[in-house]
Amino acid sequence: MTISPLQIRVAANKKNIIDEADEWVSYDKIELRVGDRTIEGGGFDDGSNKAYFGFTPKESFIWDGEPVTMVLREARIEKKAAASDIVSLPNLSERPQTVTTELAGYPVRLTYSKSGNDLIVESESPNPEFGGIVQMFIEPRGKRIYSKDQQPGYGLPGSVGNKRAAVFSGFAGDSVQLHLFLYMVLDPDRKVEIPLIR
Repeated sequence: MTISPLQIRVAANKKNIIDEADEWVSYDKIELRVGDRTIEGGGFDDGSNKAYFGFTPKESFIWDGEPVTMVLREARIEKKAAASDIVSLPNLSERPQTVTTELAGYPVRLTYSKSGNDLIVESESPNPEFGGIVQMFIEPRGKRIYSKDQQPGYGLPGSVGNKRAAVFSGFAGDSVQLHLFLYMVLDPDRKVEIPLIR
């Protein structure tokens, strides 16, 4: 932890707070409690085994030795779907068609159509605790093709809703098996408190 009058920075091991077995966790609310003061902040991941958090006090800050605790709330949990979470998309055409399925107990509606040699799949769930499908793939002729997200920033803190559109480029078939690979769930009650030692 680094403390200055204008900013407080914290580096933490991701394994302790973000990565768990088969899930990756991010938080919408990140706060630092210093004595009786609360300072809002944010975090980022640089691809290493560390997670970084920054807090900017609203006024010049002097630490007087009070207890310091980082609080992470309102979790977004990304999980890997089961290998059996596969949906058949028959009769592909430019006319949108809809199929419903269930993913980890959440109802999901998939609307699919073709546009030239692109397969477009929109996913949505009526359950507000379902954060959306993060990644899908197809395997025409044994070659895995991952979906390209059409909503940059989806799933980041502050994004709302679970409707999502994805594109598979260069697909010429008239039917396909769609693998629901990664998905997100929201847990607004999940909270982690980490006492920090300077």
